Amino acid sequence: MIDSEHCKIFGSNSTVIRRLFADIEGGVPFILWQYNFYCISTVVEFLANNTLSFLLKLGRAYITITHERAQYLGLKCNDNNALRYFLDNCFCTISNIKKIAGISYDKYNFDKRKFDIANSLDCQSLDVLRFLRILPSLLSVPITAEDAKNLQRIYGINKVNIDDVKLYITEQEKLRLVSKANIFIKHNDVVHKARLYNFCFGYLEHQVIIVGNPVRSAMPLVRIHSSCYTGDVLQSVLCDCGDQLHHALGLMTTEEKGGIIFYLNQEGRGIGLFNKLRAYELQHSGKDTIEANNALGFRSDERNFNVLKPMFDYLGISQCQLITNNPLKERALNAMGIKISQIVPSCFLPTQYNDSYMEAKIKKMGHLAF
Repeated sequence: MIDSEHCKIFGSNSTVIRRLFADIEGGVPFILWQYNFYCISTVVEFLANNTLSFLLKLGRAYITITHERAQYLGLKCNDNNALRYFLDNCFCTISNIKKIAGISYDKYNFDKRKFDIANSLDCQSLDVLRFLRILPSLLSVPITAEDAKNLQRIYGINKVNIDDVKLYITEQEKLRLVSKANIFIKHNDVVHKARLYNFCFGYLEHQVIIVGNPVRSAMPLVRIHSSCYTGDVLQSVLCDCGDQLHHALGLMTTEEKGGIIFYLNQEGRGIGLFNKLRAYELQHSGKDTIEANNALGFRSDERNFNVLKPMFDYLGISQCQLITNNPLKERALNAMGIKISQIVPSCFLPTQYNDSYMEAKIKKMGHLAF
């Protein structure tokens, strides 16, 4: 049986860790360990009855939820700690477990006294789910090192050291140019030539769209745009993402030197399209965009802007004019040593469809207002 202790030849145990990711996404139990603590877990989102029965036979199971989900449920938790809830016999159904985790929107009267602070391994395991854009909640059973060895030998369950997982994720954060080509884009019924670069960074693809010759400018016009399938493609009116993208294109196609759009694969502020649509359901029931993310167990903003520095370096850009309403993007570039000569706002009036969304971004995230 192959485990993370016998795969050093592949570099950061890539074979075992890639299998771990596949197991997580497939609802298969897995074992994570650190120091002398071992835990067998499965993702609540993909929990099946046979998996639940298997885990309950191994010991007393508990659900781990994020700090954000705990706060949404009205639980006390300090210092961004995740919480865990030990199951009792009357609670051990998939339906009840998913109500705690936030996958089911039905209410359940659980005993708040049964929550306690999750351990370090639990918290780090939830971070792996965030990385994979999976609803961050686990069903787990603590086990011994001998149990882990036997489960691996008898059932073939994957066993991985959480430190190896974190190292592997860090090592994947390297920019790689995959392809590039000239494209022709139409804006305001005029066709413009542009250059499209496709990069890989970690497990995600990101694009750079260059309009005109902005790299020759001392201060190129730049838009950092997070992908929004609903707004950019379907022209949804629930957000202003599509408006901001086309506003940036409009500025760049009229600007003599053009501009650069960094189109980042960060749907739903980094939670992915599946979870973004879940958040929409919650927004339709009265939550704002921040509350909806938190109800699902995610942070208000899960985006990682680390990809920008190697992209800027590749293009030879050290300073720019930034088209944004978001102070987080300004701070991210400043932290990377990118000088911003000017902030170019991209503000639009709220509508009857997105007024709650716009208000939350302005009041809770500090975005510029119209």
